[in-house]
Amino acid sequence: MYDIKLLGTDDGQNHGTRNDLAYDTAGMVQTISLASKLKQDMTKIMISEVGDNKFFTNYGTNLQSLLHKNMGQADVRKEILASVMYAIYYLNGVVNENGADAELIKSITSVDIRWDKTDPRIVYVRVEVLNKLDETIILTVGS
Repeated sequence: MYDIKLLGTDDGQNHGTRNDLAYDTAGMVQTISLASKLKQDMTKIMISEVGDNKFFTNYGTNLQSLLHKNMGQADVRKEILASVMYAIYYLNGVVNENGADAELIKSITSVDIRWDKTDPRIVYVRVEVLNKLDETIILTVGS
């Protein structure tokens, strides 16, 4: 399957505006597929808050809301891990269920959660997955 390419989601470059449409030199909207699409889909679900998508009410994570809860860091870590794991499996089972093997997750190999050293309100989540072709996809988002 194909999707519209969004700037800054699959190439690791900072284009100034993240998640804006990407155009080629002829002014045509660029599309992506396979592992790049999977990484973009993972980015979109990770930065979306649960309930923001009226068509997929379980789409997203609770990262933003969890950071503002009055809980200890260990409890927040557990909740973030659960939210991220659910979102990734939800992405695979509902959103991408008819995707190509490169767009489907075989397994989550690691989820690393760390807080910013200078600002404890910022958390970084690094997710590593294997797609069904055994290609490693790594995504880090900051919240």
